[in-house]
Amino acid sequence: MRSDVYSLGVLLWELTSGCPPFSNYSHDLAYIKNQLLNGLREDQIESTPLEYVQLYQKCWHDNPNVRPEINEIFKILSQLLSQIDANEKRTRLTYDKSISYDNSYMELDYKEMPDQSSRTAKIVAEIFGSSLNEQQIIKLFKLNHGLILTRDNIRPSKQVIIAENGELKIDLYEGQPLVYTYINSEDNNDKPLDICIIFPVAEMIYNGNLLDSYSNCMDVDEVLHELY
Repeated sequence: MRSDVYSLGVLLWELTSGCPPFSNYSHDLAYIKNQLLNGLREDQIESTPLEYVQLYQKCWHDNPNVRPEINEIFKILSQLLSQIDANEKRTRLTYDKSISYDNSYMELDYKEMPDQSSRTAKIVAEIFGSSLNEQQIIKLFKLNHGLILTRDNIRPSKQVIIAENGELKIDLYEGQPLVYTYINSEDNNDKPLDICIIFPVAEMIYNGNLLDSYSNCMDVDEVLHELY
């Protein structure tokens, strides 16, 4: 029946919105019925495929004779599903080719020099120039802080727990990892564009005398409370 097709159109809209129709209206059924008779319909959800929008809008058309038959609805939905599957396979194939392009870029390895302090100073100069020294880098990245595991992430503690007279060690990895991302063009959604980003990775290690730091805090209960 044509009324069933209307209900199916509302259901198709509800699948994209994730909420019941007219949920922002009061539960005055008489008012909603009157508004529907005057042409009120739910707004389309952003980023919904145009063909899908046109389908459910046609299903809830004011004129029952314009509404599609159930076999036509099934045919359109099947075509849309086939297009989605084809796009996913094409994207997956492009991704598989990209990650197999050159695995050597993904190998992270670094070499240590005998004079580590000189190497660290050289790397600091290359990355930060003259704007930061080693002590400023330690404070900037809070390398002498503890780590607190929260529900969502790992963050540094509020206070310093390792003495600031520790040793900073920085090594640059010889390999450079690749990061791939895809951008769908509005003009042609069938051909996603891919961007490859290469960026250097550095390992930072800060060694300090943790035992001395704890000993200095033992006499001050308030400090320990703030730290832990």
